[in-house]
Amino acid sequence: MLQRLEDIENTEKRSKLLALVAEMESSTFAHPWSLEDLTRNQSYDYNHLYLATACGKAVAGKLDDCQETILLGYVLYSDVADDAELLRIAVADNLRGKGMGSTLMETMMQDLGRLNAEKLSLEVREKNASAIHLYEKFGLSEIFRRENYYQDPVEDALIMQKRFRDYRA
Repeated sequence: MLQRLEDIENTEKRSKLLALVAEMESSTFAHPWSLEDLTRNQSYDYNHLYLATACGKAVAGKLDDCQETILLGYVLYSDVADDAELLRIAVADNLRGKGMGSTLMETMMQDLGRLNAEKLSLEVREKNASAIHLYEKFGLSEIFRRENYYQDPVEDALIMQKRFRDYRA
């Protein structure tokens, strides 16, 4: 199931989902965002977080009551003054290369079209070939290179961008 965090009214459920995102951050990124970082990020209405989840254990007889939520992936982006930025995207290890990243990107693109974003920008490690391939699939292209931007290991950052026309609602 894909859901937007801001649409979840139950604050306990929102907190649990953000904790799952923080766990995936830790297992995915060399420099993960903390739960505090994620919570602060979500306090601004221009930041959006879509989560792909599955129910690991449901309450007997209640299809909508999930006791254990499994996070499959997420996409976190901002939209300020018609300029969007992809801040984070991650997919569970066992689902990489199986279309979940594309599903998350497509969801974000449709939402940015609805929000009338004019362009989407992001930065990515130059050696992250699978991410670069995903971004190119969605029409982003390199516009700038920041030399030696990343540490551990030292690596260039590619700035990629797409101008919107195809995803307008």
